[in-house]
Amino acid sequence: MKSNFRKLSLFLTLILLLGVTFNTAIASSPYRLPWVYCFYKQVTQGWDGSVSHTGNMQYAYDFNHSEGEAVRASLGGQISHIKSDVPADNCCSDSSCANNANYVVIDHYDGKSTLYLHLHSVYVGEGNYVNGGETIGTAGKTGWTSCAPHLHFQRQDQGSWFTQSRPVYFDEYPGIELQEDHWYRSSNSWPGDYCPTLDRMLSTDSDNIHSSSTNTVDISDATTWFNYTNPFYDLRFRYPPSIELIPQVWTSSSNNFQEDLHISFLDDSGKDIMSVSVHENQWIAPEEFFAEMERTARGDVEQIRYPFVQILGKTEIKGQPALVFDWDNMVTGQIRSVAVMGHEWMYIFHTWSGETQALKGRIDLMDRILKTLEISSSLE
Repeated sequence: MKSNFRKLSLFLTLILLLGVTFNTAIASSPYRLPWVYCFYKQVTQGWDGSVSHTGNMQYAYDFNHSEGEAVRASLGGQISHIKSDVPADNCCSDSSCANNANYVVIDHYDGKSTLYLHLHSVYVGEGNYVNGGETIGTAGKTGWTSCAPHLHFQRQDQGSWFTQSRPVYFDEYPGIELQEDHWYRSSNSWPGDYCPTLDRMLSTDSDNIHSSSTNTVDISDATTWFNYTNPFYDLRFRYPPSIELIPQVWTSSSNNFQEDLHISFLDDSGKDIMSVSVHENQWIAPEEFFAEMERTARGDVEQIRYPFVQILGKTEIKGQPALVFDWDNMVTGQIRSVAVMGHEWMYIFHTWSGETQALKGRIDLMDRILKTLEISSSLE
């Protein structure tokens, strides 16, 4: 009797240990999101996706990437397959060109591989060993992409370049299946990486930002600026005296994404150079705001899969979560925006190139204004 009891106890202990080991394995996945440390990407198609993620691609993810953005190894291993000879603009809208895309496949120690598909360029060769976090190429639109750049990523069986996909969980979000339209932050680091601060994200050193010697706004001395306070929206900031503010309150709308308050900033020549949009806060984080922004801006369901905004990074402004992002508008051109999460409201600061192409000066202005920003549930 004692012997049977001892056997049962050992059996239950073994089951318990196996369960702990299994749960620990899920909770400590070695895979990391395949893009640059600290940046956010959106899942545009997930597992069992309605567009193409069935069969061999059942457990694949599509992540929004702009063309030319770095793609990083999710986990270290040996390069088993590459294709790098497809022209960057070779793409189509159906499965006829599915096999004609640039890609990298990495074999890992766990007996599985990872596939990085639709690449613009490939930086590695077959037989190379790479570390997790190492850049293996850049995102593109080659192959079956509807000519919209994104990264197709899947964990799969080893063998040929394209095999049956398998579930993958990431170290950043242990044991979680990533959801479509949601944004996720990478911790896939490499020496020299840093999380960008607001100053870095609003830096105007980039050659991609239009500059102009024309700047009609004096931002040299913020102590002489005027106060703008709106207690109803828990919002206060300072602004230069040469700027005219025009607040407009929206009383009703059939659009759930309609802003409640819009503030236009006019320079001394009467040009609209900046704005603040205030929305009743229906989101749990600023990045969730973008999914709604994208769905509202893109009426076509197919187009929702592809990038609409590019998140530059996440930071805090006076203790409140904030995201900095770029996007394009056919009227105003390139737009730099900052979304700040308030208590009851979401505040979106925008500035754009405009006719003078003076985006650098306008970003500097927005940076200075954001540094005076106060958000409180008890402004008087």
